[in-house]
Amino acid sequence: MGGLLYSSNTNSPKTELFFIIIGPENSGKTTALLNFVHPDDKIISVPTTDFNSDVMYYKNFTIHLLDMAKCEWYKQSENELIEILTAKDALLFFVDCTRIREKSYQIQMKNLFHSFLKVKLEKKFPFIVCVNKHDLSPEIDTEEVVNILDLYRFKDRNWYIKAVSAKYKYGIKDCLEWLINSLEV
Repeated sequence: MGGLLYSSNTNSPKTELFFIIIGPENSGKTTALLNFVHPDDKIISVPTTDFNSDVMYYKNFTIHLLDMAKCEWYKQSENELIEILTAKDALLFFVDCTRIREKSYQIQMKNLFHSFLKVKLEKKFPFIVCVNKHDLSPEIDTEEVVNILDLYRFKDRNWYIKAVSAKYKYGIKDCLEWLINSLEV
């Protein structure tokens, strides 16, 4: 097998999970999704125009991944966001750390991120912030992203932040493990 995150276990998985992946354009969402599902393949990622979805099997889980490409999701009404988020178990938010110090990028990612977390849902699903492309800007500290996104204000949610490289699969397995453990399934 040799895959980083994929399990070819043909036994019937015990639990189905639904993860939504969001983030500004070119933050590595599609590359991450493809590397989650096809870790042994050489990935050639093409920018997504609407959304991607795929399924992966990991341990005893069937994990449905939905990659939401449009960065304008924060312009949707709350009812539209509720429809998108209903029945999702967790949120993966990708940011491009090579652009983290651009003011316009900070505003865009903060608006997008907060639009999803302000939605009133029955359950407060856990989220993880993936500070992607860390191989290109290793000097970026995750604490900088915590402050930009104002993550400490989300005391009522289970969250985690991790420096990753979707392209080289660095840190991706840690993110998946954390999400599964945080769901207590």
